[in-house]
Amino acid sequence: MQLYGKGIWSLKKYSVSVDPNSDLKIVTQNLFARYTQAKSSMNNNHETEDQQDQVVHVDLNSCFQQIENQKLKLLYIGKDGDVLKDEELHGKLNNSQHSGSSSRLLLLPGSFNPLHSGHEDLLAAAYNFYKDPTLIPAYELSIANVDKPQLSHDSVSLRVQQFAGRHNVLLSRAPTFIEKARLVPNSIFVVGYDTAVRLVQPKYYGNNIETMKNALMEFKQKNCRFLIA
Repeated sequence: MQLYGKGIWSLKKYSVSVDPNSDLKIVTQNLFARYTQAKSSMNNNHETEDQQDQVVHVDLNSCFQQIENQKLKLLYIGKDGDVLKDEELHGKLNNSQHSGSSSRLLLLPGSFNPLHSGHEDLLAAAYNFYKDPTLIPAYELSIANVDKPQLSHDSVSLRVQQFAGRHNVLLSRAPTFIEKARLVPNSIFVVGYDTAVRLVQPKYYGNNIETMKNALMEFKQKNCRFLIA
């Protein structure tokens, strides 16, 4: 993913290895080096027509503002360059290539600051656990979080670009799992033990046990489930 103008990212099949102990400054430096190389190549007309066809322009700043203002609920960016919003994503899931069965999302939520091999291994293990070709593995990044401040535009851009050409990523403004389930029903959420414990802590439901029970029941009614690592 390369920067072409303010807030405009172009998805290409470039990958950047991110060490679990590295910070976003290092990630950005690596990506900027690739951007400089790619832009120089474009200016010198060294890209083939096929390579140019792979570029998908995404105005992340505009999408971020729409999500922030709740005019846009979901933004799916596929590793193959697919960029889908709201109903476009649901259409992709419903129009499965697998006869007689719709696709569903296998989501690993997180802040991904940065994305590292632990995240990748966990989602890969979850996918291998189910061995279901209708599952679409993806990372879910919410700009809002129940325990942390809302992410800035720059922070979202930096985190999303880590997935370019490597993994599917879903951007939302759904800090709780019941909000996520309402946006993407029929999904499987991969969570760690610490997150699983918080699912049954009343403080995340306004300290109301009945609210917690109702939320978990609705989660089930949305045909969503958890896979706990």
